[in-house]
Amino acid sequence: MKVYNITPQVNQPSFGAVYLSDGARTVLKKRIKSCEDVEKIQKLLVEQKRNKEVDISLYSLDKSNRLAADIKSKYPRTSFQKQTKKEFLSFILNKPVKFIESVCKKANAIARKVDSEIVKNDMIDKL
Repeated sequence: MKVYNITPQVNQPSFGAVYLSDGARTVLKKRIKSCEDVEKIQKLLVEQKRNKEVDISLYSLDKSNRLAADIKSKYPRTSFQKQTKKEFLSFILNKPVKFIESVCKKANAIARKVDSEIVKNDMIDKL
C-alpha cells in the first residue's frame, strides 16, 4: 500500500452561513405569495448570517413543495436533536415563513448552548 499524503484533510465550514438549495428556491417561488413574506425571510436570513456558531441548510425533499432544514454547529453534540411531534407537524403544515422562523429560533437556541459550552470548557481548562 502506498501512502502519498499523511496530513489529515479538514473540511472546516464557515459558520454563520445560510445555504439555500435550488430546490428550496423553487419551493419558495411556488409557495410565497407576497413581497412582505420575502422581506421577512430576507430579514431572518440576514440575522442568521450574524450567528457565527451554527450553519443552516435549507432544502426541499425530492419533488416536494415542503422545505426541510439542517442545523449544524461547531460542536457536533449540539447539532443533532430529536424531532418532536410538534416540530414535525409544523414541518408539514406551516407556511415557509413560519417554518424558517422556527428553524432560526432553533438555531439561536443551539448557538446559546454552544456559547455556554465554550464558557464551561474554558472554566474547566482554568482549573
